[in-house]
Amino acid sequence: TPYSRLLPTNYSATSSSAGTWTSTTGSSLSISTNGKPLFSASSGKSWGATATFPTLSGTINDGIRLNNPTLPSYTLCAVARYKDWGTVAGTQRRVIGSSNANWISGFHTGYMNRFHHTNGYNATGVVADMNWHYYCDAGNKAIWDGVKNSSWTAQATYSLPAVSIGWDSSGESSDWELAELIIYDQPLSDSQIQQVSRYFRNTYGIIGGESTTAAALISSTTNYP
Repeated sequence: TPYSRLLPTNYSATSSSAGTWTSTTGSSLSISTNGKPLFSASSGKSWGATATFPTLSGTINDGIRLNNPTLPSYTLCAVARYKDWGTVAGTQRRVIGSSNANWISGFHTGYMNRFHHTNGYNATGVVADMNWHYYCDAGNKAIWDGVKNSSWTAQATYSLPAVSIGWDSSGESSDWELAELIIYDQPLSDSQIQQVSRYFRNTYGIIGGESTTAAALISSTTNYP
């Protein structure tokens, strides 16, 4: 069961700087906000996604800090992308980072599938695009678009700091768009992460990523661990 599962439809900014993000299961979070993250009820259907779905998005001046406690172990799973502005790439920095640590998950300075967990890069990634991607970061491993990252530098600790979206503590705010964020307070197994990946791929109709186990990927599923 997730520690917190956050969907755009359940995001609520109660003031210009604060709000609540109600979790569909587990813990809801009292958030801090910067600017005005934009809710869209019918985004998607482009940039590598065949489905239409709600999203939150923002410029470098619009971000969210979850204010979650540090979790000693975790798995963070997300569907996100670098936001475009009329087919032109926006500022591509840290989409999912931290408000209190030099911690990066997934997106960084024009790269994706890049991870930096406080003490150095776990994986340096590849040049970014603006397509939708799904991934899970379990601290000591990551699975990006359904494919396990084979080039990974292990570190001594794998805790999850306070998570930020588009608004990190290192001055590397990014243009961003998010469809879903799931946080677990434990490391998921590879098979559990693949289940989350299939759920993401099917729910959001994301074209890219691994193509094995066709029946499992094509069949509709709302299941995740």
